[in-house]
Amino acid sequence: MPVLLEYLTIEEEAQIYQQFEGICQPNSQVLWSGVPYGVAQKWADEHDMQTLTTAMGPLMDKADSLCLKKSKNGPQWSKYIKGASAVFAWYISSGEKVTTLSPPPPERFHPSGMTNYQAIEEPILKWAIADRAILRIEMVHPTVKGAENFSYQMWPIDEMKNWVAAFGTVAIKKNRWRVMGKVLHQMAIRKSITTNEKSDVGHSTSHYSQESELGMRMPIVREQKKVS
Repeated sequence: MPVLLEYLTIEEEAQIYQQFEGICQPNSQVLWSGVPYGVAQKWADEHDMQTLTTAMGPLMDKADSLCLKKSKNGPQWSKYIKGASAVFAWYISSGEKVTTLSPPPPERFHPSGMTNYQAIEEPILKWAIADRAILRIEMVHPTVKGAENFSYQMWPIDEMKNWVAAFGTVAIKKNRWRVMGKVLHQMAIRKSITTNEKSDVGHSTSHYSQESELGMRMPIVREQKKVS
């Protein structure tokens, strides 16, 4: 059974995808990991960009009748959001650029590798790039004063050297990563996306499997567009 079926019904997935179709602007989406939600949302708003919360609109507004939170318990809502994250990543992978916010080098991501971004969103984006999409992932470190508008490419080629050249070894407090709870859902999604020992993408990085090998279906509406 495709892994997304554990997170979203077909109707929920289609509703989310249609919501993105109506609101998402090209190359204006922001993902985030390791920074407070408020920081990420504020940065996105100030730069006229869209987080998952922005893109979901009424579907994540508890006061709106379209929001399903009141009909789901905590674990069900968490799975719904993970599913929405996967659909969001699929949707924006057809663009040219996605911006990711994180703490600065040298430790940009959670050591566990199991945040929603690391285990769900990023693998989908990297698979799209490996499958010859023109997409690139750009990094911004908004918690560093003066670096709020500085971006550099992180994938398919990591140009962190540009950050070092601009900011050197800035004195940053060691990040206090949150303790990760059960990550079985993230592991299941990431395992369904990634495969080991695939061919390189023009440099020393792992490749990701073709859609037929994923064990994970593309969003319904997008599949229909590809066929038509």
